[in-house]
Amino acid sequence: MEAQSASATATSVRRLRRELQLIQQSPNSQVAVKPSSSSLLEWHFALHSLPADTPYSSGCYHGRLLFPANYPHAPPTVVMVTPSGRLEVGCRLCLSMTDFHPESWNPAWSVDTILTGLLSFFLSDSESGYGSVQSSDEQRRQLARSSWAHNATDPDFVQLFPELMEPPERRASTAQGSSQERAAHMQARECWICRDVGSEPLIHPCACRGSMSGVHASCVEQWMRHQRQAGGGGSRPRCSICREAYLGQEVRPGLSSFVFHYASDFGGQLIRSALLVAMLLGFQDCWRGKEAALPLPASIAFILMFGCVILHKFAVLAASLPLHRPPPRSPRAQRFHTSDPQKLARNSAEALTTICVLAVWYMRGELPFVAFLPFGIVGVCFVLASSCLIAGLSDSLFPVS
Repeated sequence: MEAQSASATATSVRRLRRELQLIQQSPNSQVAVKPSSSSLLEWHFALHSLPADTPYSSGCYHGRLLFPANYPHAPPTVVMVTPSGRLEVGCRLCLSMTDFHPESWNPAWSVDTILTGLLSFFLSDSESGYGSVQSSDEQRRQLARSSWAHNATDPDFVQLFPELMEPPERRASTAQGSSQERAAHMQARECWICRDVGSEPLIHPCACRGSMSGVHASCVEQWMRHQRQAGGGGSRPRCSICREAYLGQEVRPGLSSFVFHYASDFGGQLIRSALLVAMLLGFQDCWRGKEAALPLPASIAFILMFGCVILHKFAVLAASLPLHRPPPRSPRAQRFHTSDPQKLARNSAEALTTICVLAVWYMRGELPFVAFLPFGIVGVCFVLASSCLIAGLSDSLFPVS
């Protein structure tokens, strides 16, 4: 777990370890939670012992929480694994506390808060959204009975939840008051963002009181910076708990910083475009035989480098499309995954430009068929995946919920 957690920030590791400690001290009788053995950024949960007046009472439903590296400044992804007739499996769920709606995320929300909200949404038929499923009560009861057999085929579930391999005797719901019990274990002098009780002093920048009153200055500054980058607007920063404006003064960047910020973005994209053009021209030159500017060994090395760069872009698209898909399970594929629409759009544009230029050169006789064939095959796959990207971007801009 430690090796996989290296990609996470120190704040996210500290926060997740603290939340795991609190959950272990006061577990929820209807929600079992455990982190993955391979990564601290992936947690698994199981909804069980649900109310008897629901069609889910005899079932056990496995799901995953996928935390970003900068948690708690960004929300996690929630994915269900066990079919229930209520929520889609293998699909990012559209809830206010998930990465489907980062604009409504609150860093004070904990794993317990997220799963309590998910459980409430799961049991309520009056709420719907992206990832919801419409089924009859009888279908849901049938899926509840078969959920145990389904979970038994999942190696993650078998490893993490051996105590839930068989249906237990139905227990009365004791979920009420669990949040208050867990809150009693929280120390009053810990930062409510990172949950750390270290040496950095706590400040009181807003009207929050009690256990939510203390926060590290570095944590609240990082949270405000994240809100700005996520498009939080230009109004005065406010606390996400009490909604009061933060005390103190905000020093805005001067004109030079503003120009440098946008100039650096423009310059970075300009450099990427120039490198792509140079690599395309170099790739074309390498196939001119004796007329090539580079000697044969250098041409072979350049062709291999060009192929690796372009195939990397397609690997990013293959691991990330459609836009609303959860990260792939394979650790190797996870290295290429991104949920950032801007990165996906940039890789899509560069990959499409490359395929179009190579296709034009091939049709004009300036590039041999053997040089175009591998990229042409990948290009066809890209066109098919692009339709998924367009649908995903449409859902992102105009979400159902």
